[in-house]
Amino acid sequence: FGYSTSEFLSRKIFDLFDESERERFSSLKKQPQHYAEWLLRCKNGQQCWAEMSYHNLPDGHVQAVIRDITARKKAEL
Repeated sequence: FGYSTSEFLSRKIFDLFDESERERFSSLKKQPQHYAEWLLRCKNGQQCWAEMSYHNLPDGHVQAVIRDITARKKAEL
């Protein structure tokens, strides 16, 4: 996604989503856990695809595992 580890960890997860996906994420983040493919915005401003599994933590934070699947999505087209 173009971010260093410290840059990535310092960002709020919502800020990583492409504007077209933010409403969908807002509605799903109320679920205790979720898995989906998402359109994100890379550091350079380009769109990229990610596979994300997350769950909400008791302290209000979100723990997520995010994998770049941009190459796979391009191959599927």
